[in-house]
Amino acid sequence: MIPAPASPSRLTPVKLISVIRFHLGELSARNGHHEFESLCRHLARARIYRNIIPATGPVGAGGDQGRDFETYSAGYEVGLFDRKVSDGKAVFCCSLEKRIEKKIRADVATATKQSVSSGKIYRLANAMRCRNGPPKPTA
Repeated sequence: MIPAPASPSRLTPVKLISVIRFHLGELSARNGHHEFESLCRHLARARIYRNIIPATGPVGAGGDQGRDFETYSAGYEVGLFDRKVSDGKAVFCCSLEKRIEKKIRADVATATKQSVSSGKIYRLANAMRCRNGPPKPTA
């Protein structure tokens, strides 16, 4: 008899982290970057800002301009009553790549080249942290 899988509420935090890491690795192995971007967008919408839209344009030709999704202006009045609405432009970049340092620098450089300045840039990745710590801020 095969035991039933444990429900997420019955998993310890350590086991839950292990399950999540495994499934993120599976996304990476099957080239599921679009699924990962969608997962990150929904997570960011639930936990960071509600006023998020996906980037548009052909990805291969740089159409997303280094941004996988970003916030849109929700108006000053909405921001007064809703703390989960950004008070400026926020850009989100996602990646399943293992060598994350180079990818972060490239995405930040591409996202900041645009005429519309980004107030905040969020980086969502399956890597736990950069090998040499976080990238150094550039002037």
